[in-house]
Amino acid sequence: MAKNGRFLNSNWFARCKIAIPFILIGALFKIQHYPFASTLLIAGFAIVLVCYLSYFITKKDKNIIDVLKLLWVITEITGRALKINHFPYGKVLLFYVSPLLLFLLLVSMITINMKKNPNWVHE
Repeated sequence: MAKNGRFLNSNWFARCKIAIPFILIGALFKIQHYPFASTLLIAGFAIVLVCYLSYFITKKDKNIIDVLKLLWVITEITGRALKINHFPYGKVLLFYVSPLLLFLLLVSMITINMKKNPNWVHE
């Protein structure tokens, strides 16, 4: 599913790759307790969020799955940024809200597949 995704084949994903060094270096800095670790991580997360949000805005055909994916990305990135900086409610976003959104995404995908092809389970 990820290989055939539209985001991975878009220009926004190429721009999103800029965030990888920020996140990796920020994680290494965080492990070593170097200064500016949180700044690098939040900058990397912000780049990913802006790229995905821009992709979502420019996408022509949006359905409920796309909205749930966007909500999951926002929840996951916000939760990680809060958890890394030891702010309250980071754990709540990561361990309760994010799995709930993934569950809703899964149910939506199954429902849409069942409407398109009622016999898809038996194939």
